Amino acid sequence: MVRGVGIDLFDTARIYEAISGGDNGLPKEIFSAEEISYRESNGDNNKSYACLFAAKEAVMKALPANGSQPGYYWREIEIVNLSGNVMKAVLSKRLIELLSLPENYEISISFSVNSKSALACAVLEY
Repeated sequence: MVRGVGIDLFDTARIYEAISGGDNGLPKEIFSAEEISYRESNGDNNKSYACLFAAKEAVMKALPANGSQPGYYWREIEIVNLSGNVMKAVLSKRLIELLSLPENYEISISFSVNSKSALACAVLEY
């Protein structure tokens, strides 16, 4: 059963500005090592990072209390590529416990990107 839906639209130039403006530590603060590795190997990093950022924002909006719970951390939400363009979000054990989510939760991700923006939708089900 659908328990939450979140949508986020993110300007790809914002990621470019943050990274090229000297904040090269930004990816490590927000994304897991696996997310960084996958994105770095897939060509246009700005678009890839913008998609990931939008996906994480969408997940936060789909979570109980619409992401307003204290203690959410960017790296506790990992966006994984299962196969092709099938994306899911995996939450840290701590976050699952904080939100009292059942073990069988699932968060599906869908996104679209162009040269200017990334749009992501997250659907929480259990």
